[in-house]
Amino acid sequence: MEIGLVVIFGLGFWLALGAIWLIFSKPREKVDKEVLLRWRVSREKVKVLLAEVDLDKQKQALVEADKLLDNILRTKVKGKDMGTRLKMAKGYFDFSLYQQLWQAHKLRNRIVHEVGVEVKKKELSRAGEILLKGCKILGL
Repeated sequence: MEIGLVVIFGLGFWLALGAIWLIFSKPREKVDKEVLLRWRVSREKVKVLLAEVDLDKQKQALVEADKLLDNILRTKVKGKDMGTRLKMAKGYFDFSLYQQLWQAHKLRNRIVHEVGVEVKKKELSRAGEILLKGCKILGL
């Protein structure tokens, strides 16, 4: 009788632990229409800023594109920051695009965290386009 109770409690414990794991480890896949609309507006804003002649506006576009990709990644994978989420999302992208996304993200980090970063407009434009391509692959 005691063995039966141990087995029942053991099974109950593992089932409860499994349920908790499923609830908290599964990323949110569905995005409501309002969020999707905001992301689309943000994507269009990035496209407009990337077309600007002003270098500061193109830098802003890159930062916005990086934020947009990060927001989408949050719905697909877990992670404490953008870098971690990008690592967790490696399977969504082919190798080449994945590497390009990392380079674009690192360029964004340089722009945001370093003083006096000099970047060519073509480099900014390309990085922004890469980040938008990542967003598209993730469903935007």
